[in-house]
Amino acid sequence: RDKLVTGVQTCALPIYISAFVVDGTANTVRWLHCGFYGFDRYGVQLTDAMYYVFEYCTFVGISGTLTDSWAASAILATGYYNAITVRNCRFSTVDKAITLGSGVDEGASVRIEDCTFEGGTTNTFASIGSYIVLTKVRALRITGNYFEAVIPQATYAAIEMDNCHAINISANTFSGDFGGIDYTDTFLYFANGCTAVTCENNWFNEPKDYVARNFLSTQPIKFHRNYYVKNATPVTAYSDIMQYFSSPSDIELDVPYSFGWNPGNLVDGAGETSLAQTISGLEFGDMLNVSPSSSLQGILAQGFVVAANTAQIRVQNETGSTIDLSNDLWRILVTKSIV
Repeated sequence: RDKLVTGVQTCALPIYISAFVVDGTANTVRWLHCGFYGFDRYGVQLTDAMYYVFEYCTFVGISGTLTDSWAASAILATGYYNAITVRNCRFSTVDKAITLGSGVDEGASVRIEDCTFEGGTTNTFASIGSYIVLTKVRALRITGNYFEAVIPQATYAAIEMDNCHAINISANTFSGDFGGIDYTDTFLYFANGCTAVTCENNWFNEPKDYVARNFLSTQPIKFHRNYYVKNATPVTAYSDIMQYFSSPSDIELDVPYSFGWNPGNLVDGAGETSLAQTISGLEFGDMLNVSPSSSLQGILAQGFVVAANTAQIRVQNETGSTIDLSNDLWRILVTKSIV
């Protein structure tokens, strides 16, 4: 307990080698300025880990081989785990960077902050899976990290979260394009009922297929104030961004859908309904906030869901005067219904 591990640990030994295997009798351990090179099973393997901090550590070449038929992991924690922080660390050419949880026990309070995840692995094992795998984490914060072309196969994700809750993913850079080749199938993969998820202020650059996919969530996942780039061009339109989510019905996006519309000259008591608009992911029960670029001049405007993925706007003149709205750009901002 209350241990500090410092210095550089290096190894280039034969197969089936891990640098450290730590059981549940040790906790409150801080790993500082350690280097892990060339291990082919695990850098650090933890069981029932509590209060572990990895700071300014380097993990390079933690990789199995094709004949091994497994994926090595730089940091592995199984059993119960609590209060694990990985901060200011570098991961390069590793099969899997961080694997927390076996699916049996739950963990809490995990922080992955200000780290660099770069390059893929030399392992050609087809089932290498996701680069970071987090299972049954409560209170998960992933912030300020840089991900660069982390997976050589189009398998799963840069980060896979399975049955995790209270997740904040913020201020990260996800860059899938490296040397002109897209590596990642998706940046984020949410599975088996992740809840209370917010993704904000991230830069999603050159996703191969999706920014995020395979949601099995009981609550909408909020993607707010993010920046999206594809083919070196910013993606800003609602419909274009939603193509990078495999289950748009689970996404709350703070980018409004927009379309041009010129309602007719409305006398008092008259109204008009717009043409149906296709909005990816729209469901009954979703709330629509609608507005034009110019003044409504007192006219009422209401958006409503006609069918799945389809909305319309109704304007109604109850001002007592005749109003002629101009040809304008109308916006619809969707707030997802929490079932």
